[in-house]
Amino acid sequence: MTFTKTFRPVTRLLNQAAVLSMVFGLTACASLQETTQDFISPKPACKNSLEANLQSVSLQPIMDGMTRELMGNACGIGTPGGFVVTDLVSMADLKPGVAGLVMGEVTRSSLTRLNCQRVFQVEAANLLTLNDKGFIALSRSATEVRPEIGPVREAVVGSYHAWPDKVLLVLRRINTQTGELTQSVSREVSFGCKAR
Repeated sequence: MTFTKTFRPVTRLLNQAAVLSMVFGLTACASLQETTQDFISPKPACKNSLEANLQSVSLQPIMDGMTRELMGNACGIGTPGGFVVTDLVSMADLKPGVAGLVMGEVTRSSLTRLNCQRVFQVEAANLLTLNDKGFIALSRSATEVRPEIGPVREAVVGSYHAWPDKVLLVLRRINTQTGELTQSVSREVSFGCKAR
């Protein structure tokens, strides 16, 4: 009897040691695999500007997917009204910069691919404001900004925030009559580089 009582705690101790060594072994393998992957095909260092980093990604398929999701069934042959589309603005200062201008052009291109009727470019600074809670809102009617565009039912407003190795893109559909946010979609896009 004494033998079985002392044998069970020893067996339990050995089982726990085996489990712990497997956990440590798997952790070491995962770490080694990551290090080996960096050695075999290391990620390049990220560039110093968002514009330079954007060259490493294909924006058109990303924006095509975002606009398809954003617009749903709002576009197509025979849909009424038009859309004003701003360039994407930085969340930090509400200015587009070169990157925002490029992403705005690609967004408008994606919307025309969806057969969105009457897509108009509008400067974001003339249409948007940052309210007291930090939210982007319409500051005035789109027809006040560009009277020649006539009645438009919605605005597509974009913003972005960049880190050294990725960018967050946000597109919003806003009702131009009520200012109501009707749809929003976002994507986090990795540049495939290593932050310094």
